[in-house]
Amino acid sequence: MRIRAEKHQLLKMNYLERSQHKATRRNGKAEVLKISFTSRSLFADEAQAEPFSFLGLKGNFDIFVDKISKVPVQVSGKIPGLGKVNVRLHRIELKK
Repeated sequence: MRIRAEKHQLLKMNYLERSQHKATRRNGKAEVLKISFTSRSLFADEAQAEPFSFLGLKGNFDIFVDKISKVPVQVSGKIPGLGKVNVRLHRIELKK
């Protein structure tokens, strides 16, 4: 597995942030850090290896982290039979 921080970019988000005493809707664009995960097989014969899987995504994937809050707001990758998908954050509960 190779993990690489990519360039910052703007990403649209829309999620509910709840804490003990309040709920706030985070809606709009925010600067995010793209973190790319690239997997490769340790087998000499790639045909024997099962591709790396994370949240149903097979192979390589990206996680987008809000630069200010450090919250992961999106995971992107490929699901066999569906193609490229984006899994976006809809709600987060903060514990203190």
